[in-house]
Amino acid sequence: MAYPAWGSRLAPGDAQRIAAELQSQAERYGVEPWLVMFAWLLKHPAGILPIVGSTTPARIAAAPRAP
Repeated sequence: MAYPAWGSRLAPGDAQRIAAELQSQAERYGVEPWLVMFAWLLKHPAGILPIVGSTTPARIAAAPRAP
């Protein structure tokens, strides 16, 4: 799994470490890695309210299942 936008902000090893942890947590909860990121945003103490901007019906339907 690659997140090219991270390349300019994170050291190369950091992006790989984060991607591996996202994959690990996704497997733990039985969801896709993007749902782990979505859940992290929802639980952030700053009160972030992410917007599901996907046009994929399956992703829109899956968003409420964020762990």
